[in-house]
Amino acid sequence: MRRPARVLLAGPGRVGSAFLELAAGRPELEVAAVVRSTGPTVAELLAEGGWDVVADATPSDLATGGPALAHARAALGAGVHFATAAKGPLVRDHGALRELARRTGTGFRFSAATGAALPTVDMAEFALAGARVVAIEGVLNGTSNYVLDRMAESVDLEAALAEARRRGIADGDGRPDVAGVDTAVKLVAIANAVWGTDLTLEDVAVTGIEGLDPDLVRRAARAGGAVRLVGRAAPEDGRVRAKVRPSRVAGDHPLAGVRGADKAITFETDSMGRLTLSGGRSDPRAAGAALLRDVLLLLRVGPRA
Repeated sequence: MRRPARVLLAGPGRVGSAFLELAAGRPELEVAAVVRSTGPTVAELLAEGGWDVVADATPSDLATGGPALAHARAALGAGVHFATAAKGPLVRDHGALRELARRTGTGFRFSAATGAALPTVDMAEFALAGARVVAIEGVLNGTSNYVLDRMAESVDLEAALAEARRRGIADGDGRPDVAGVDTAVKLVAIANAVWGTDLTLEDVAVTGIEGLDPDLVRRAARAGGAVRLVGRAAPEDGRVRAKVRPSRVAGDHPLAGVRGADKAITFETDSMGRLTLSGGRSDPRAAGAALLRDVLLLLRVGPRA
């Protein structure tokens, strides 16, 4: 009988705790160590050998890449698969990590950081493998979408954002969500995965919803449409261009029906037409489940081609 895969978890916060709970029901996995802020480090435990996957649920740091970036370098450099829910490595050193994984024959997955329960990268990698993606468009942040829906009901932005915090939809104070930063981070990571580019956060033109005219939001809803914070990326003139901005969409647009804290992504392809995936919870349990999904895919499918 094959032994369970040995998993090293970094970060036992809300997402990490959800991952532990969900992984406990998987006989093919053994979470053999949990790295906290004190005690042995990821690098020290990796040096002991015998690990199959590092699952990272540490806090994101978009400026430096945070602890997840060091964990990614250590794991991939040691020939161990790496999955992360942290966004920092994806906007600070994505290309180098992808190359390191290629050289060491390891897998690097991050769908927990690009939509959590919404399998954005997985959709492109598996379901659209026979097509060429020509554009990506999505509502990638549940907090901003919830706030916009409440604004359409005449609740002001600050009150709606406070509601999102109380309901556990917003991560932290929710400011990066309504500023469009979280959407931009996810868009960068998805675009880099789809097209093999090395976009950074600074490459995205970002406009959030803080300065949005509330009357515009209400008028769009009364007309049967909606205002959505949309991230869009597409190859143009030999490079991938990306932007995030509030957009008024008609009622028949696939992103108009994304309600509350749900998210959605649309892939435009050369041969399969336009496909939209929507839904997915926005909470730590969903992110923990997405991290578990990545770990299982790394063990079942292995590295990307």
